Amino acid sequence: PASPPFLGQGANQAVQDAYVLARAVADYNGGACTRDDLVQILRGYEDGRWPATTAITVKAALLGYLEVGGAQWLADFRDVFFETLGKLGIAAKVYTLA
Repeated sequence: PASPPFLGQGANQAVQDAYVLARAVADYNGGACTRDDLVQILRGYEDGRWPATTAITVKAALLGYLEVGGAQWLADFRDVFFETLGKLGIAAKVYTLA
């Protein structure tokens, strides 16, 4: 399933995946690894990606629910939360990180 769009990480994740997978296939095609090596590399890659991908997906889903949840108390919480982040200067720091 696709990641919810609320963190804008879909394209970022796709580029990371494409690079690592292309590198593994290129090594295999160039003779740098055997078929068994390639299978092991791909399994290791998948095992390593699951925790990070799952964390991003969960965070995006929670942020999405916070942003567009239907309950009034949730909208009130969201408004106070983001207003507080702005007043404390946290929001500005988050958006200016390089």
